[in-house]
Amino acid sequence: MSKFYALGSYTDQALGGFLKNPNEDRSEVIKTLFGSVGGTVILFDILRGSSDFIMCVEGVDFETLASVKVAVQSTGMIKDFMVFETTDMNKIATGASNALSSYRKPGE
Repeated sequence: MSKFYALGSYTDQALGGFLKNPNEDRSEVIKTLFGSVGGTVILFDILRGSSDFIMCVEGVDFETLASVKVAVQSTGMIKDFMVFETTDMNKIATGASNALSSYRKPGE
């Protein structure tokens, strides 16, 4: 299974919920959510900047993570949820090197 990072922002509705219960630990909710689909939350932090949170999740495939994303976004609590998958740069470079061996530049 891959490791995924995700960035997202809370909606105004979610921020209103935080004001009603400012001491709620949202990381526990996220851990329970991903645990229910076989994943493990490695990191969940609130950010200062253009995104409100970042998380790192292991133990799920892309489709499972996308399912969680769709489920949570459908509640209207988050927006701008972006998913990033870690990758093997050495494997990419090897594949690119192999592909380049059969590539010809225009005009050559």
